Amino acid sequence: ANITVGEIHPDLDLMIDCVLRRSTRNNKHNTLSSRLEEFEGRIPIAYGLEGYTMARHLELKNILMDDEKGHDKSWHDNPKSKDWYEKIPN
Repeated sequence: ANITVGEIHPDLDLMIDCVLRRSTRNNKHNTLSSRLEEFEGRIPIAYGLEGYTMARHLELKNILMDDEKGHDKSWHDNPKSKDWYEKIPN
């Protein structure tokens, strides 16, 4: 089937919404409101390299924008998502 990454799983849909700066209002989970620099916990060592996170973010954004060409669907449009959100623990 020819589907987008966002149609595969709600967590991937949330990631895509975040990377493409879309509203995450309709998602079961939300993104963090803090910046990476303010994140409490372990992060990969490479994140400390100047420019690394922005380069990977741009690379992922370009991949996802290419993936979505000709599509207008997300996980919310996938029939498997019908009662998915009600089954996810909070």
